[in-house]
Amino acid sequence: MSGQENVVIGTCPGSGANLHHLSDPGGKRGSHVIFDANASTTPAGTTLTDFTWDFGDGTTADGPAAEHTFSEPGRYAIALTVMNSVGLKVCARRLIDVTPFRRGDCNSDAAIDISDAVCTLEWLFLGKEEPGCVPATNVNGDAGVDISDPVSLLGFLFQGGTAPVFPYPDCGIGLLEADEPLGCKTATKGCE
Repeated sequence: MSGQENVVIGTCPGSGANLHHLSDPGGKRGSHVIFDANASTTPAGTTLTDFTWDFGDGTTADGPAAEHTFSEPGRYAIALTVMNSVGLKVCARRLIDVTPFRRGDCNSDAAIDISDAVCTLEWLFLGKEEPGCVPATNVNGDAGVDISDPVSLLGFLFQGGTAPVFPYPDCGIGLLEADEPLGCKTATKGCE
């Protein structure tokens, strides 16, 4: 997907706001994000009038779409408040991790190779230290990290299988819902 991924962000209870964000890695840093709420809906006979973004770093923006560059890596709580023509407000929230990484690079050596599959297996089954960026080990992009991730990586490396999901092959920020709880403590080498 050439460095961009569309992600639906969870909504507040009773909300009609749909918050999406697209990430453009912006080179190695992966801190520039394009947010888009144009898919938001409102009841028939009303129109959406106000969109207010809070990026969780002390900055805000208005409008159905907004771009923001985070100055520091870290975890940010993004909030969108949408108001319609009769004054009904709804909100949507999501945590995003703005620590750049390369999917598949478990050992953070800037190369995707067999040692990354071994790194994931040792962590999962031999009690080795948790990788600095756990989302990097979620190669297949499913709900979490398990045996299928190193198997997927080995299939990609040696049998022409599916490549790791974004961000791969370049650095970027994790956009999968599964990336949120995993957290990325340190950027992988070459992505800092």
